[in-house]
Amino acid sequence: MLAVAALVAIFCYFWIQGKAKSKNGPPLPPGPWPLPIVGNLPFLNSDILHTQFQALTQKHGPLMKIHLGSKLAIVVSSPEMAREVLKTHDITFANHDLPEGLVKKMKVHVKKLDLLFDRVMESHVKMVGKKSEDEEDFLQYLIRVKDDDEKAPLSLTHVKSLLMDMVLGGVDTSVNASEFAMAEIVSRPEVFKKIRQELDQVVGKDSIVEESHLPKLPYLQAVMKETLRLHPTLPLLVPHRNSETSVVAGYTVPKDSKIFINVWAIHRDPKHWDEPNEFKPERFLENSLDFNGGDFKYLPFGSGRRICANYC
Repeated sequence: MLAVAALVAIFCYFWIQGKAKSKNGPPLPPGPWPLPIVGNLPFLNSDILHTQFQALTQKHGPLMKIHLGSKLAIVVSSPEMAREVLKTHDITFANHDLPEGLVKKMKVHVKKLDLLFDRVMESHVKMVGKKSEDEEDFLQYLIRVKDDDEKAPLSLTHVKSLLMDMVLGGVDTSVNASEFAMAEIVSRPEVFKKIRQELDQVVGKDSIVEESHLPKLPYLQAVMKETLRLHPTLPLLVPHRNSETSVVAGYTVPKDSKIFINVWAIHRDPKHWDEPNEFKPERFLENSLDFNGGDFKYLPFGSGRRICANYC
């Protein structure tokens, strides 16, 4: 009986808290009813979170609240809501939300990486000036700019931070994108044939594809764009956190909420994509959509202040 009474008391507490927030301003976004203490966590699977969020969006709308234990999360699942968060209120939602309970472990790993990058940079510093500018790698170029240009706002800390972003953000994501692209191409002989014909015409059968060829390979680019539409490397991007309480689309988003941008759902929104679940590279030959996040119906690398550093 005591356990039941405790659960009822907790349930009433959450209900009263929710009602109190509604009276102080616009209501919170709609969402599934949470259990006491654990919220909606028992009903979520981290491996398919993006698809579960998409299904819940069909009932609760493109701006939806989810309770992850005691943490309030807001899920954005349409281009219109993404524009509100990433453009209209971009400064407020610019912060990233650190995973709870992992900060201490992250600091240990960051220290190890910091020592590793120190050794790498030390070896590269010795090579600066010994090679021509054409032979320099990216890290040597950054070090030379830091030393030669007094106006360049670069320190060794900035260089290490950029290097860490590129290494950690560019390896797994690039491999995943390549694997999905190959899977789609192999299962569609007509797509493979078009890519091969384009490569033969532009690059030649005995040559290697170089960066200078890319502007002349529109179909290959369209294949990669379509791959990232159907299989974004981070289906929910990196969660954001708002620095102050905001009102988005008539709903209150409390300060320090965890913000998920469900790119997977946005890229399959039937209001904005014809046959959204089909692999059709040709759709990108008919429009000017690019990877830069300028159009909020296509955000493979995010948009605004927190767009992926590797894209930039």
